[in-house]
Amino acid sequence: INILGSCLFPKKDNTTENLDDLFYREYLSNDITIEKVYTTNVGNNISGKKLDKEIGVVIPTYNRPEYLKLTLESIKSSDLNNTVLILIDDYSQDDRTLEMLLEFEVNNVPIIKIFKNQNCNMYHSLKLGWRILKKMGCKYICNVDSDTLVRPEWLKTLKSVYE
Repeated sequence: INILGSCLFPKKDNTTENLDDLFYREYLSNDITIEKVYTTNVGNNISGKKLDKEIGVVIPTYNRPEYLKLTLESIKSSDLNNTVLILIDDYSQDDRTLEMLLEFEVNNVPIIKIFKNQNCNMYHSLKLGWRILKKMGCKYICNVDSDTLVRPEWLKTLKSVYE
């Protein structure tokens, strides 16, 4: 697996939480900090699913509503072909961060949204996201801080530099 330096699964009825027990056991069973998982654009059977996506992006956040909105907008406007996103909230105490994460969607892009029930730190969130993406079969894994703006071609550029 290649880590590219700094720079999900549909809800069954599109309104309720979908935390598949097998997915939980496969990816999160050793992580006692997980409270909820929401998913978009992955498929109904999420357990042990290989997504056939080449690039995985982890976006950890904690109480960053003033920056997170701009970060998510810049990511949404970039080329996300062949990409899966994991958004991880590290137990934010403000409602705006949670609302932004829940509302964020990109057509045809798999997104996993993980909400933790205790604050552990950004590194813990990154490791969790990397572990999930590795098991999902992503060839390249990178992360974007929740206060970072990306250019539309950023993933293509990172991939070409690595290759």
